[in-house]
Amino acid sequence: MSQLVGTRLLLGLALRLDRVRLPIWLGSISGMMALQVAGIVAMYPSEEEMASYAAVTASSAAARMFGAIDGPTLGSVLMVEMWAIQSVLASLMGIFLVVRHTRLSEQEGRLELVGSTPVGRHASLVAALVLALGAYLVLGALLLGVMVGMGVPAAGSALMVAGIVGSGMVFAAAAAVVAQVTASARIASGGAVMLLGAAFVVRAIGDVRGQLDAAGMAIRIDWPSWLGPLGWGQLAYPFSEQRAWALLPYPLVVSLLVAVAITLSARRDVGQGMLGHRHRPTRAGRLLSSPLGLAVRLHRGQVLGWGVGIALLGSFIGSFAGELGVLLEENPALMEVVAAMGGSDVMEDAYYAYMIGFVGLLTGAMALQVVLRMRSEELGPLESVLATAASRTTWLASHVMVAVAATAAVLVLASLGTSVAAILVGEPARWGDLLAAHLVQLPAVLVLVGAAVAAFGVGSRYGPLAGWSLLALSALVFIGEMLQLPDALLQVSPFTHLPLLPAEDLAWGPVLALAGIGASGLAAGAAAFRRRNVGA
Repeated sequence: MSQLVGTRLLLGLALRLDRVRLPIWLGSISGMMALQVAGIVAMYPSEEEMASYAAVTASSAAARMFGAIDGPTLGSVLMVEMWAIQSVLASLMGIFLVVRHTRLSEQEGRLELVGSTPVGRHASLVAALVLALGAYLVLGALLLGVMVGMGVPAAGSALMVAGIVGSGMVFAAAAAVVAQVTASARIASGGAVMLLGAAFVVRAIGDVRGQLDAAGMAIRIDWPSWLGPLGWGQLAYPFSEQRAWALLPYPLVVSLLVAVAITLSARRDVGQGMLGHRHRPTRAGRLLSSPLGLAVRLHRGQVLGWGVGIALLGSFIGSFAGELGVLLEENPALMEVVAAMGGSDVMEDAYYAYMIGFVGLLTGAMALQVVLRMRSEELGPLESVLATAASRTTWLASHVMVAVAATAAVLVLASLGTSVAAILVGEPARWGDLLAAHLVQLPAVLVLVGAAVAAFGVGSRYGPLAGWSLLALSALVFIGEMLQLPDALLQVSPFTHLPLLPAEDLAWGPVLALAGIGASGLAAGAAAFRRRNVGA
C-alpha cells in the first residue's frame, strides 16, 4: 500500500515539475514530424521522383548511414528521412525525464524529503517510469494522428510509430538502470546518451552492410541492426512486409531493464550509486581557487564529450563530400534545396556550407548546456561561492567564458576533422576555407548564449526557455526552404544572417552585428543578475 501511495504522490509531483517541459518535448517532436512529412511530400510529389530517390539512396553507402530505403514509396522515404531523428529525439526525452525524477531528485534532496513519509522504496523509480510510459502513449497518438492525417498509410504509420515509442521506452528504462549505478544526474544522463549513440552506430552498420535487391531500390538490412533498439523498428519493414513480430524485443527488453533497475534500487543507499563517488583529495588544487577554474572543472567533461562527437561529425562530412555530391547531382529536388540553403550552384561549396551549419547548431547546443548549468549551480553551491571574494558578475562571466572558449575550440576541431577526412578520400585540401566556414558560426552561437544569459538575469527559470526556444527556431533554417516557411520566421534565427562560407565571400557586417547582439545580451543579463535575489 505504501508503494502505491508513494508512487501516486511522486507521480503527481513529477507532473507538476514537468508541466511545461514535457508539453514542449511532445509538441516539438510531433511538430517536427508534421514539418518533415509536409516537406517530403512537397519534395517528392510523383512516383518517378520517389523511384529516383530510392535508386540513388539504396546505392549510396553514405546515405544508408542515416536509414535504409525499403522501396520507392512515400512511407519508405519517410522511414529514411525521419526514423533515426524521431527515434533519437523520443529516446532523449525518456532519458532526461527518468534521470530527472530519479537520480536528480535524490541529488537535490527532494526524494529524501518525500521518503521521510510512509512511501515505498521504489516509488520514485516506478513513478518516473509510469510518467515516461504515459508521455510515450501521448506522443504515439500525436505522431500517428499527424502521419495518418497527412495521407501516410495507416498500417505502416502505426508500425513506424510503435517502433519510435518502443525505442524511447527502452532508453527510458536503460536510463533507470544507469541512474541506479551512477552517483550523479549528469553522469547518468551522459551514460544513457552514450548507449543511445552506440545503438545509432550499430543500426548504421546494419544499414550499410545491407544487401541491395534485384530492382536496386530497396535494402535488406543486415544482422547488426538486431543488436540495438534503433534497428528493430526498421526490421519490421513498416511500409512493405509489415513484420509486427520484429517489435517484440521492445516490451521484453523494457521489462528486463525495469526488473534490473528495481533490483539495483533495493541494494543501494538513497542518494548513492552502486559505483559511489571516487575518493577525492582533501584539499582543492589551484585550479579551484577562482570562479573561472571552478567553471572549467565543472564543464570539462561535457565539453570533451561534445568535442569528440562534433569532431566525428566533421569527419563524416569530409569523408562523404565526394559521394554525397554525386547523390545530390542525381536528385534534382534535393540538389535544389541544398543549393538554396548552401548559397551556391557549386555543389561541393553548397554541401559544405549546408552541413557546417549543422555543426554550428550542435555547437550552439553545447554552449547553451554550459551556460544554463548556472541555474543548477544557483540552486546549489552558488551561495558558498559568493561568500568568498568572488562577485556575481565574476561568477557569471566565468561560465560564459568557458562556453565561448569551448565553442571556438570545438569549431576548430570540427574543421580539422572535416579537412583531414576529405583529404583521405581524395578531395582537395581546403584547410583555410573550412576553418573560416566553421569559425563564422561563432557569432550566431554568441547570440544564443546572450539570449539565454539575458533571460537568466531576469530569473533563473527563464534562461532555458529562451535559449532552447531560440535554438529550436534556428533549426528551422535547415528545412525552411524545403517547407517554404515564411521569411519573417527564418529571420529570427541568427544562423540565417551568417555568410555561407565557403560558397560566399566573407561579409564582416553581419558577423560583427551578430557579435554585438550577443555581447549586448550578455551585458543585459549580467546587469539584471546583479539586481535580483539569488534563487529567484
